[in-house]
Amino acid sequence: MHTCDLISSSHLECCGSIGMQVLDENSEVFYNFINTLHSDSTKESYRFCLEKFLSHYRIDLLSFVKLPQEDITNHIIKYLVEKKVSRQYKNLITGCYHAL
Repeated sequence: MHTCDLISSSHLECCGSIGMQVLDENSEVFYNFINTLHSDSTKESYRFCLEKFLSHYRIDLLSFVKLPQEDITNHIIKYLVEKKVSRQYKNLITGCYHAL
């Protein structure tokens, strides 16, 4: 199954673009998210993990946060299961989600 099949076409217009920018660090959404964090190391970790997550689904942050709540939850769970990530990484990803 192609990763784009996981996100409905009505929400994802950029699918298939190679090297697309998924994380616009100048956007208001990212600014509001990243500035809720205090330490620089936490900001960098969250930025890195968020970018990996968004790249996996080939969707930008603004489009992702506009998805219905249930879709967001399902994508996060599916990503964590597919990647078989460590407990520490799962906690980081869920932390990113709650900060959004």
